[in-house]
Amino acid sequence: MKKSRLLGVVCACVLSLSVISVNAAPTGIYWTDISAGTIQHAGLDGSTVKTLVSGLSNPQGLAVYEDFLIWTDRDDLLIRQANSDGSNIQVLFDTSPGAPRALTVTDDFIYWTNTLVDSISRMNRDGSGAIDLVTEGLGFPNGLAVTDTFLYWSDSGTLSIKRITLNGGDIVSVVSGLPETHLPTDLLVTSQYMYWPTRDLALTRGGDAVPGTIQRSDLDGNNIITLVDDLVFPQR
Repeated sequence: MKKSRLLGVVCACVLSLSVISVNAAPTGIYWTDISAGTIQHAGLDGSTVKTLVSGLSNPQGLAVYEDFLIWTDRDDLLIRQANSDGSNIQVLFDTSPGAPRALTVTDDFIYWTNTLVDSISRMNRDGSGAIDLVTEGLGFPNGLAVTDTFLYWSDSGTLSIKRITLNGGDIVSVVSGLPETHLPTDLLVTSQYMYWPTRDLALTRGGDAVPGTIQRSDLDGNNIITLVDDLVFPQR
């Protein structure tokens, strides 16, 4: 299975209070900006920033796949697709009553998390055949990654990272018992490691918060280490 062509950039991204989700492809860097309601693009060296899509409500998860941009919008409850230059925007699926957040794309399927109804779903690349893959044991699934064998997700509600096989089966907790000061807010899985950014639950309560981090573990959840710390609101 060929996975979406992402270089796997893990970033700490807060710009003028705009939460940004970044992905990279051989043609450049693409990101969503929630506060601005845009999808933008720049060269791999950061040059020539362009706004590709504007006027969005709450763009969040973004995948760059072949010649397409595919993204979620938590306010419109939609998954949309556009050409890589931002043209020809189409609605692929209305996720109501879910609120789609994280998104990942393979040759055959689009996977996404719903944070209102707490589910993880899958559909064909053309938006047909949508099914719920996971509906139990979720709290606030907000990070998603797929490999040739497993579907992984981070969950800031259950303070854990879990996985199932692509064919279904039992849910396995890979990382559990994370402290409330280290909510996992996204997820990247490579052939060797899992990476995730964290933030303190106190941020949502207006209290003093522990700085955010980017952490890494082996694929079995062992050997958790902090790679970057003293961040504000890290997100991939």
